[in-house]
Amino acid sequence: MRHLRDFDDQYPDKKTYCIFIAPRLHQDTLETFWTAIKYGYRGQNQFIVPLTVTQMAELLEILVDFRASGIALSHNKLSELWDSIINITDEVEDSAQWTGGIPSKITSWREVVVDTNQ
Repeated sequence: MRHLRDFDDQYPDKKTYCIFIAPRLHQDTLETFWTAIKYGYRGQNQFIVPLTVTQMAELLEILVDFRASGIALSHNKLSELWDSIINITDEVEDSAQWTGGIPSKITSWREVVVDTNQ
């Protein structure tokens, strides 16, 4: 979170994300990220996306499939995925529900990207 804030401070005109990848996501870490997203860290809300290694591997497989299918993927499309994962925090009451919703956001994002490129 500190490194993300430092990066935010360097580039105040850009939206910055932290993609946190771990073999498994510890509940205390998720609670800390949840708080930084909902209430802020050092005065500003942060945009942190926690993913398991398995979820990241799935996402990479999706990206490989897109490329093989000729689907162009812009950074804006990835930002839409990150935002949809972060925005789960507005829909649920705790960090466990938040991370529980991530797989369905990845699936629905994939479907939207495929549908808009057919």
